Amino acid sequence: MLDRRAVWRALFEGPRISNTFPDWYLAQIDGLIGRITQPVAALQPEGDPRLLAEQLLLSVHGIVALAAIDRLDLITRQKPMVLAHAAVERMIAAIRAGTE
Repeated sequence: MLDRRAVWRALFEGPRISNTFPDWYLAQIDGLIGRITQPVAALQPEGDPRLLAEQLLLSVHGIVALAAIDRLDLITRQKPMVLAHAAVERMIAAIRAGTE
């Protein structure tokens, strides 16, 4: 994620100047969520796999966003990849336990 900071920042940073977005932009975000939804759905969660994928993306996004602007160290000494893996592992454990 962090080795492609420019891509991440292009998708999610900058001021919002409109309530409408180009179809290609929305398709990129939808595709990203779709790539997360597929493995989440394979775990057969009780909840909606798409909603769980959105939650997971938002969890990891917070980590990446802070790391990308070199501010993660203000909150933790943990490495971004360690935190991202922990977020994914917690989501998988919650799905398997039926508590997602």
